[in-house]
Parts: sequence; structure tokens; C-alpha cells
Amino acid sequence: MSITVLPKSRAITILDAFNQPLHALPQVEGLGADTHTSSETTAKTNPPKFWLDRTIQPYELLARQALATAAVRRKVTENCLPSNEPTFMVSAEADVVRAAALYFL
Repeated sequence: MSITVLPKSRAITILDAFNQPLHALPQVEGLGADTHTSSETTAKTNPPKFWLDRTIQPYELLARQALATAAVRRKVTENCLPSNEPTFMVSAEADVVRAAALYFL
């Protein structure tokens, strides 16, 4: 009988996560959806704009003020982000949503 040894969790606190890069998700060659342009109109359509031109300073100030409070500081130092899931595959849009929930939020 063979026993599989899983790697130790490298969970990090929420506070520590601000100073570390996001996990790299694996890309598997040939895995994913085949895409195509469904019509000439679709091909001519400009992609949607999603960039919001905002300065970061107001958000940084708000975050610094929140992190200065004892209750918030305790929560972000006691709670950890999910560990990297090395078997995670991104092959559909739903997988991207799941990755965002696990790794980015």
C-alpha cells in the first residue's frame, strides 16, 4: 500500500499576502476551449472598455487607516489565504472565476 505525501501548506496571513506575488497558475498545452468568431459583426465590434482611470492614493489611505485599528489588524494577522492548489486547472471561464475567488479576493 502506497501512501501519498502531500506538500505542506504554505498558507500565509492576509497581511503577509500584500507583500508577496500572486500564485502562478499552471498552463497546460492543449487544454481549454476552442474559440471562433461567430459572425462578421462580432469580428468588427470593439472590445468592451473596462479600465477605470483612478489614482490609488485614496484607497491606500483608507487601507492604512483600517489596518491601524486593532480589530482589523487582528483579523488580517490571524486569518490565512487559501493555499495554492497545484492540481487546479483553468480550462473554462468558470475556472477563472473560481481562481479569482481563491487567489485574488
